[in-house]
Amino acid sequence: MGEIVNLRHARKRRRKAAERQRADANAARHGRSAAQIAAEEKTAEQHARRVSAHRLEGSQDASDGAQERTQGPAEPPEERAE
Repeated sequence: MGEIVNLRHARKRRRKAAERQRADANAARHGRSAAQIAAEEKTAEQHARRVSAHRLEGSQDASDGAQERTQGPAEPPEERAE
């Protein structure tokens, strides 16, 4: 006679195997090695230095101007006495 199998445990094992396979596929597709991460960080840092080296003095970054516009007035408006 065959071995008695708990169907609940068999479903759990099958589900975990499928999840593990999907996780391995995602890691292969999206995963990066430590060397790749370090190389990308180095490239980003070099790009940032190159951009800042070519920036004109006195010019503002576009994001700085956007923040100034959205912050509102620095001081409360003065009240008039009538």
